[in-house]
Order: sequence, then C-alpha cells, then structure tokens
Amino acid sequence: MNKKLIAIAIAGALAAPLAAQAEVSIYGTMDVSVESFNNDCDACTGTAPAGLALLDSSGDDSSVAASSNSSNIGFKGAEDLGGGMKAIWQAEAGVNVTDKNGGGNGWATRNTFVGLAGGFGTVIVGRHDTPYKTLGRKVDFFVNGIGDTRTLTNTDGQDARTDNTIAYITPNMNGLSAVIAYVTDVRGNATDDSNNDAYSFSINYANGPLFVGVANQKISEDALGGNADAEATRVAASYKFGGLKVAGSWQSDKAVGAIDGADRDSWGLGAAYTMGNNTIKAQYYNMDELDNVNDSGATKWAIGFDHAMSKQTTLYAAYAAVSNDDNSAIGVTGNGDGHGDTGPGSWVGTDGVNVYGGMTDPGGSPSAFSVGIKHKF
Repeated sequence: MNKKLIAIAIAGALAAPLAAQAEVSIYGTMDVSVESFNNDCDACTGTAPAGLALLDSSGDDSSVAASSNSSNIGFKGAEDLGGGMKAIWQAEAGVNVTDKNGGGNGWATRNTFVGLAGGFGTVIVGRHDTPYKTLGRKVDFFVNGIGDTRTLTNTDGQDARTDNTIAYITPNMNGLSAVIAYVTDVRGNATDDSNNDAYSFSINYANGPLFVGVANQKISEDALGGNADAEATRVAASYKFGGLKVAGSWQSDKAVGAIDGADRDSWGLGAAYTMGNNTIKAQYYNMDELDNVNDSGATKWAIGFDHAMSKQTTLYAAYAAVSNDDNSAIGVTGNGDGHGDTGPGSWVGTDGVNVYGGMTDPGGSPSAFSVGIKHKF
C-alpha cells in the first residue's frame, strides 16, 4: 500500500477518538496593581500600642507594593451525553503574577470540579466557593482590590472556597434559583471526619435590573476548634437605573471564631455610574463590634475609577481607608480579601496574658492608593 495512504489511515484512526472529546476552553484573569500603603502602625517601627508590651516588630509604616489580585487561569469543558444531559468539568489555578514565592500559584487550587448538568439542574463535586461567598461577590464593586469588602465581612473566614464540596444548583425558574452545598470535611483531611463538616445555601432572584439574594452557612465547632458552630446569614441586593447601579448587603455572624457569644452584624452600600468606557464607583461598609468585646468594630470606604480600553482590558485607580475602634486592628487589606498584598506593617505585643498582632495599631486608620490593569481572556 502507498506509504502516504498508510500515514493518512493511521492519522485518521488516531484522530477519531480525539474528535469525540469535548472541546476545552481556556479562560482567566491577569490583574496587577501597584499600591502606596500607609498602615498607621507605630508598633511596626518599635512603639507598642497603648496597653501592650511590644514583643516583635518589622517593616515600615508605609511602602509601595505590587499585587496580583487573585489572577488566575482555568480550563473547562463539557461533553454531550444525550437526552439533554452533559458532563461538565473545570480546573482553575491561581497565578501570582508579581511574586513567584508569594503564594497563589499551584495547580487546581481554585474552583475545580466535575459533575453532571441537565434539566434537573447541576450537580458538582470538588473544590468550590460556597454559595454564601458567591452571593457577597455579586454586590462588591472592588472585588480582589484594595476596596474589597471581605476585609471587614470575612473576619470569621465564612467567605470560603472549600474542599470536599458537594453542590446542587437548581434550574433557573423565571429568574429564581438556589444553590445548596455540603462540605464533608472543612479541614481537608485524607480521612474525612463528619464532625468537621459544613453546609451553605443561597436563594437568588435575578430579573432585568433587579437582583436579590439570601444565604446561610454553618461551620461545625470542631472544624474551627471552638465551642460553638460558626453561623452566618447574608442578604444582598442590587438594582440598575440606566448607567447607575446601586448595591448593598447585610450579614449576621454568630459565634465568630466558633466562640459562643462572639456575635456581630455588618452592612454596606455601594454605587457605580458608567459613562461610555468610564465608571466611577464608591462603597462604604460597617462592621459592628463583637457582643463580647467592646469597641471592636471598624468601617471601610473606597472610591475608584475604571476605564475600559476594550471588552477585555481595563485600567483602574482606587483609594481605600479603614477606621478601627480602640480594640480593633484591621488593615486596609487582609482577611482573605483576594488582594494579595497587605502592605509593610506587622507587630506582636502582649498585655501580660494574651498575645496580639496586626498590620495596624488598635484604633489605627490604615489606607492605600492603587493603580492597576486587568485583562480577562
């Protein structure tokens, strides 16, 4: 047989099973910014906060930093199984653009799962953001930037991406949908322990310019090493009037850190106005004090400007500031807010009984200014 015909036959035989495979889509976000931080931190340069003896300090009170803002790359696909059913999968990894040793890199560290989808809805198993976390992301105008709301709203770690997650998403019923997730082991141990489980669910309604959602989440006390289950409830909404979009949320955290009696509420409002390729935005969030710790609240506000150079590329600038009560030391970024850099300050101190630490002094007012570029592909 002609050698060319043999080669064509072999190539065709090899290509046949490949043609049966579903196509793979590649997607991601590269989001890099440069910040000027002021951490309002006397302890960072050696002066202890009031009432504390300084044990250790490092860094400066202010600096310039580059951040990767949860940059990521992912692969996803689907296979038609017939009868209106398909198999779906996704593998997503964090990419630290600015610092190879700064964390965030690693294969399939972000939302990664396999599942089935059809007229019944969608079922997935793997690693994924909880429905509670996803709801909060829908109403934040500064996601992963210095103005991200999680600096205040995630002090309990409830805005989580959990391993060992089984989730069901209902079909969309005239704008109404729900997501239910069960986490078999929050700690991600090789041998699952039902005492370390969690559940999370949300009910959402989206119709035209209106979005409303409510979510609840509970993490077992054993998973957090405390004496009570940590539970959080969140309500969020947004509405769009032409070029103006307003959004806000309220949440109630029970047993913060799995400590009975450590309860607090948080709330916030934001708005964005788009004019052609430009968007002006602002938001304000308030975290009440813990019921068992006086003067432990804080507020955060942010303003920003986005310029869309195309559908995929945006230049932006933002300013954010935090104001702490006397017994609160929350930095302008941190608490898993996705930003990637918290500025220069750090300190450890003691009152003779307990050991404390933070990026700013108790009662401090840290701030930051950021400029960056975001490209989605």
